[in-house]
This record gives sequence, C-alpha cells and structure tokens, in this order.
Amino acid sequence: MTTFRAFLGLCCATLLAAPVVQAGDPFTAGDLYLHTPAATGISSLDGGVLRIDPVSGTTELVLDLAGTYSSQGGMAYDTYREGLLLMGRVGGPLEPVYLWLMDATGQLQNLGHQNLSYRALAPRGDGTVYFRQGGTTADQVRYIDRFNVLHTVMDTTGSLPLDIAPSGNAFIYDMHYDVATNALFAAVGSGLGPACGGGGGFSTGVTVYRIPLSVDGTQAAGPVSCSDFEVSSSGETVAQITAGPGGDLVLVVDTNSNGPESRMLLVDPVTLVISSYAVNDHVGAAGTNAGLYSTALSKVVILDTGNDVLRAFAQGELGTGQIVTTSMPVSPAGSSGEIATLVEVPGGGCDGFFTVYGAGLAGAGGFVPQLWGTGCSEIGKAITVEIDDVRGGTFGALFVSAGQAAIPFKGGTLLVDPILLMLDIVLGGFPNAPGDGSLSIPAVLPNDPLLVGFSVFTQGAFADAGALNGVSLSNGLEIGVG
Repeated sequence: MTTFRAFLGLCCATLLAAPVVQAGDPFTAGDLYLHTPAATGISSLDGGVLRIDPVSGTTELVLDLAGTYSSQGGMAYDTYREGLLLMGRVGGPLEPVYLWLMDATGQLQNLGHQNLSYRALAPRGDGTVYFRQGGTTADQVRYIDRFNVLHTVMDTTGSLPLDIAPSGNAFIYDMHYDVATNALFAAVGSGLGPACGGGGGFSTGVTVYRIPLSVDGTQAAGPVSCSDFEVSSSGETVAQITAGPGGDLVLVVDTNSNGPESRMLLVDPVTLVISSYAVNDHVGAAGTNAGLYSTALSKVVILDTGNDVLRAFAQGELGTGQIVTTSMPVSPAGSSGEIATLVEVPGGGCDGFFTVYGAGLAGAGGFVPQLWGTGCSEIGKAITVEIDDVRGGTFGALFVSAGQAAIPFKGGTLLVDPILLMLDIVLGGFPNAPGDGSLSIPAVLPNDPLLVGFSVFTQGAFADAGALNGVSLSNGLEIGVG
C-alpha cells in the first residue's frame, strides 16, 4: 500500500502547479473575543462578536448578528475546528438560528443544528463539543462529535443519559473540559441545584460539578462529585468557568450586591477545593457578567457592564482592578447586566486544521464511512488520517483535490473536484463485516514553507456490495496546512 507520506508529497507537488484554496485567516494567540447581545446596541436585533487585543486595546466588531443568544457559554474556541463556535442568526430577524464556526475575521461556516439553543459550550479538543441544550433537561449534558452529529452523554452503564444531580435538578450555566483530568466541569448558580454533601435543600452558593469521562468522552467514567462556595448573601449567578493559572480553573460569578466580594474564584480540578482569586470593589460591581484568565496579561479579565469596561485583576487583589482600555465600547451606555461570554484564543496551538464536511453514502448494515484527521497539520509535523465504519477487509481509494464539490455520484455525492490523485487503500477488519473496516494512515507533512496556507480536500470511496450502487462514500475532509 502506498504510504500517506508519499501520497501527500505527490498531492502537494501537484497542488503547487494547480489552483489552490487558501486556508482561513489565522487567529492570534492571546486575543479575546467577546460574544454579547449588546455588541451593536441594546435592542432585540443587536449583538455580535468583538475582537479585543488585551495588550494594545485594539478592538473591532468582527461579526454583526441579527439574533444573539443571551446565555452563559454562548461561544467557545475549538482547537480541533480551529475556530469559534456560536449559535446565532445572521442575515435578518426571520432567518433561522444555526450553529456556526467563525474564523478570525468573522467569516462563517454553517454547521447545521437549526433553531436549537446550545449553551455552556465546552470543546474537548478532539472534535467533541459538550453543551447544555435549551429546552431539554437542565442537568443533561449533550455533545456533537467531529462530524457535527448530536449525542447525549451517558451514565457509567452507557444505557441511560447522565444525570449530574440525581437528588435534584441542577441548572447548568457554564461548562469547561479539563484535559489534565479528562473531566467535564459544570457550574451552577445559587438556588439552582441541590447542596453538596446531602442533607436536602438547595445550595446557597455556586456549585461546581466534576464529571469524570471515559477515554472517548461519550459517558461518565465514575461518580459525579461537587463542591459549593458562597460568595454573597444576596445570591450569585455563574458568569463563566474557564482554564486558569497553574492548572486551576477560574470561576467568575455575578452577584446582586455592589459590595466587595470574591467574584473571581479558583477551582482545583483534582480536589474540587474552591477559593478566592480576587475581590472586585468598585461602583457597579454587581454588573460582573463575564470573565476569564488572560494568559496575555496573567490576570483575570472581567466584563463590567455597569461601567461598560473590561477590568483586569491579579491574584489576591482587592479593589477596582486595571481598566483594559479598548478602542471601542465593549458594552453600550445605558445597558447593564447583559449576559455575555469572553473567549481567549489559546497559545501553543496549531495553525493547521482539519474540517469534515458533506455527507457520505452508507454501505452494508447502514454504516456510513467516516473520514477525519488527528495531529497537527503544520509543515514538518505528524498527522494521521483515520477511516472507520467501512465494510471489513474491502478495498477503495482516497480521492485528493484542490477544491470542494457537490456532484451526484453512485447514488451519493462526490465532495472533491477536480480529482488530482487517487490513492489505493485496503481496509482492515473482519472480511465483509458491516462497519468493521478501518485504517489509520500516519504521515509527516513536508517541511516546505510554500505549503503554508493551502488546503487539500479528500474523500474515500469503497467497494461495498451493500451500498446503493456497490460503492460506499465517506464524508469530505479538508486538511488545512499551517
């Protein structure tokens, strides 16, 4: 079998002499993106996404939405898809709401999921994105996989949906996936979940639940644990839970008091001990409506909608913090209390990306072949192209192209055109067993700077007597070279 290394080398050599597709504009590590329903005003049709350089203060509107969900965790950066995920309405007030993938300049890719409410978005980094779906059980966790297919996180038996608080109903406000512990953390506001430790009654403070996950992230791998922390006797609402310094998590809360309170908390992901990070004490402190730990500033940055500014706090600080000067307002005058989400572009990421697109064609047993990539698709780095859910032991080909397509083919859709190369492959698995065939194709991308910024498009076709016309097809896969 031809190695994928040879395949990619031949492919790229061909692409250099052919029209190519430029990859999306890259993000800048450390930049902040603010998703807010008040980005362009305070009416029901306002909202969008601002990009903020926390060091220089340069701020710009990169996306103007015609409808923005006012909910915690309404946007998240997905390192697998190399973009920002958000629910919103574009084009006009009568357009449907979709799940979008946004690049650094506000260009959108529609991921489907029409007129659904995905909140508390928490990407896992492997294509899985956890969230709470509005209109469903408040403590039920759902997710999309790398093919954007909707699922529910199951309990340890794998037979029932996970219930994070069996003794009562816990209303999840925001979530964060921690790779070091392979656990999902869900944050709940006061009075919206049972108190930890039993005894009955609702928690009077914020509650953080830790959900240990199976290796593949599809179900719980052990009992759910939790910890309470009371910030204010006036009650508190979760604003955000994000990655923090030293492996801890940062939990930012919104209270009903303007007094000095620990609205910025640290959560130890191993022990679940919650402690104060900093105390903000300024006029309008009750308007703390979003926040995260900024690696660019080494401080927690909060959105103060009472004064329409961003404030940065060092650990242990008590006071007004440092105002992060921005070149345009982050909250319009006359508005207060809008629910927003701050997201940081992570550093140390990968400038390349994999994007699955289009629909495949089922073979024997109704299995649709799946094609995806893992690793970092930067020049000189290792990647693996993965194929699964194919008839066991069959043969086929990977089509390689410089562009996407949607051409009727064998009862399905050819998703690449023009085809510049066909790579012959043989699948493993028990011969003729439906869905048992798989193949991993490792490679190291050529260390050629001329390839940076280009995309290669692939699709698999496989001999399968159980398919409509004897051929099953995978989805398409874009490999963006960084």
